[in-house]
Amino acid sequence: DIPDEFVVGYGLDFAELYRNLPFVGVLKPEVFSD
Repeated sequence: DIPDEFVVGYGLDFAELYRNLPFVGVLKPEVFSD
């Protein structure tokens, strides 16, 4: 279970970035919002 956050790593990506991280991490809102 994970919280309601935008997560990346272990195959999950944002704009084709962070997909190869060896862990699941929370992406800060300032990275994905304008």
